[in-house]
Amino acid sequence: SGWFTNGSASGTYLGVGQGSGNQVMLPSGNGTLALLTNTYSTRLKTTQQVTSFNDTLMNDLTLFFPVSSGSKYKFNFDIYYSTMANADFKYGLAGPAISSLLFSSNGILPSGTAAFNSIIRSTSGVADSVLGTADGTGFVKINGYIHSAGNGALLLKWAQNTAQLTDTTILAGSSLEYKEVV
Repeated sequence: SGWFTNGSASGTYLGVGQGSGNQVMLPSGNGTLALLTNTYSTRLKTTQQVTSFNDTLMNDLTLFFPVSSGSKYKFNFDIYYSTMANADFKYGLAGPAISSLLFSSNGILPSGTAAFNSIIRSTSGVADSVLGTADGTGFVKINGYIHSAGNGALLLKWAQNTAQLTDTTILAGSSLEYKEVV
């Protein structure tokens, strides 16, 4: 943590400190630092995750976050994947007992010439399929809100839409941002 002047002639100061993880601390007015609660935590996929001959949704090993009973969260997934045309790609979200889950997703098919949008869900564990006609890399963006009724994690689950011996891969660089909202 450190103290930095804001450059004014009056000598006022802006105090900034680092909390745990991606948290930012700001002056609370009584000489202490308080947590800035409007920041997102980020999970970045640094290695790819591959599946082949598997059409059963599985947990992503990186793109998940912990939730606490009674808490509310906003989240944003950016998912880059590669697949063969016959395998395609499907995904969904799952978590603990959920009193409220709302999310929408949109993206670009591997062909790069077509988009899909407005897939809106209010339940977990449902798979949405991205069916393309070309091999290559695609993108899915998921934005949402969860009000958890139990402790656990909100998980991205994914698989091939049709089990094929070719690989379907979530690529490094895919990410998740999340924050608790009050």
